[in-house]
Amino acid sequence: MDGITIRRAEERDAEAMLAFIEEHAVIEGETGAIPASAAGIATELAKGAASVLVGLVAEEAGGAVVGMMMGNRMYSSWLTAPYFFMDDLFVAARARRMGLGSRLLAATAQLCRDEGYARLDWSVGAENERAAAFYSSFDAEELPW
Repeated sequence: MDGITIRRAEERDAEAMLAFIEEHAVIEGETGAIPASAAGIATELAKGAASVLVGLVAEEAGGAVVGMMMGNRMYSSWLTAPYFFMDDLFVAARARRMGLGSRLLAATAQLCRDEGYARLDWSVGAENERAAAFYSSFDAEELPW
């Protein structure tokens, strides 16, 4: 997708990120209200490097956010090293099937390399066959949990 920039999420992206979380919840069958809030996301993003939340957004030239990645800094006692857990990778319906998910995942992997994380983890629900197929197309090792 030309004209799309992937950048670190900022406080101003909180509303768009919440909208993606809510859309993702519907896709996952969570039809009830979820407790997430734009204020909570903005508060965490405002902490910068001190936040456990790390976000990336895919932004069109006109400023519309069409995708995001939200993740968390973690620490592994087994590795005795920090690692990164990608909690959400989401692309707006109108921007799907254009390689944006791959670009967001690649940007997340680069962020992990740049910041020295020992590994990048994520999970996919067994019923989410589309996401499982997407992730299986990458050279990733499935953990035996």
